[in-house]
Amino acid sequence: MLLPVIIFFSASFCWSAQKEYPARVRMVLVKVIPLLEKQKYEEAAKILADFREKTRGPRDDIHDHAEINFVLGNCYVFMGRPLEASGCYKRAVARDPGHKGAWHNLAQSLFEAERYIEAGDAFLKCYELSNKKDAKLLYYSGLTLLVAEKYHKFLERFEKLLIAHPESIVLEWKENYVYGLLHADLPKKAIPFMVELARDFSGKKQRQWRELLLQQYMAMEMHDEAMALLQRLSRQEPTEALWWKGLAHLYLQTGRYRKALSALTICSYLGPLSDEEQTLLADLYLQEGIPRKAVLHYEEQAEKEPRRDLLLHLSRSYLELDQPERALKVLDEISKKESNGDVEMTRGNILYSMKEYDRAAAVFEKAAREKGKKGHRACLMA
Repeated sequence: MLLPVIIFFSASFCWSAQKEYPARVRMVLVKVIPLLEKQKYEEAAKILADFREKTRGPRDDIHDHAEINFVLGNCYVFMGRPLEASGCYKRAVARDPGHKGAWHNLAQSLFEAERYIEAGDAFLKCYELSNKKDAKLLYYSGLTLLVAEKYHKFLERFEKLLIAHPESIVLEWKENYVYGLLHADLPKKAIPFMVELARDFSGKKQRQWRELLLQQYMAMEMHDEAMALLQRLSRQEPTEALWWKGLAHLYLQTGRYRKALSALTICSYLGPLSDEEQTLLADLYLQEGIPRKAVLHYEEQAEKEPRRDLLLHLSRSYLELDQPERALKVLDEISKKESNGDVEMTRGNILYSMKEYDRAAAVFEKAAREKGKKGHRACLMA
């Protein structure tokens, strides 16, 4: 699953020289600006903090001036102390509720301090101060809620964005919308956006979203949609094994074994199959009456791991090729490791088909003594 990525503007030291500040405030700002330009943040912060400590109460808007708090907050940001910075910005906006820079930097510092819900509220205030023109601020106000895993609240805010700024919404924003929808357990609502992302992205992103869309179709058992997608992708990218594998598994799920065999065979030409896929390919060859091809795959897999199920299928394939002696030899390999009534029944049936009745009778008697599921059948055959 995708993870949300947030890109914020960096904190700014800018203060307007055109604004009319009280003389003492202006003197302090003029004093610290050269220090900030030389990145002497601690020195600048000490001057500003010392000045602010002289505050004589809530009505003292000189020592506790909004711009003093704003610049002090910026110092703390660059000193890596976002929580202290956020405290300064809060004091700044308390003095000057229309201070856009303070609201923006408050949002960023709160995010860095992992106060995500508060950060979202601050970004929402920034958006409102922009006269609801800056779509990015509304997006950030929602995205912080996504990071906080408040999925339904994030969706509410993003849907406001869809209504207010449809022309501003880029694909990367829609990615996070899908992320929120899936985590809010609203996959049906996510599907149209996933289709759009799979169509409109390019390169690695497009492949990623095509895979995610296919996975979602399969998870929701939307087999017709998955089939249409896979057929289209296999035509567009016929050398991409992933689409053929998807087709093979979907054909299997819908009982279309001949088509599954064709798709998986194409996969085998495009790249190596996993052991599980090799065995599946052999099973399909055997089921569709092509035992010679099945034998090749079963033999290869049995050399790696001589499992009983593989050896039984290999034995059956030899029998289909009218090679009963080889089929018996494979069964002997199983019997060396375990005594099994089902295996003995298979052996007895092969011997019976070869008209080796004495040997077959002895094998059926042995199978009957195993008292497996086919014990009665073994007694009858004996």
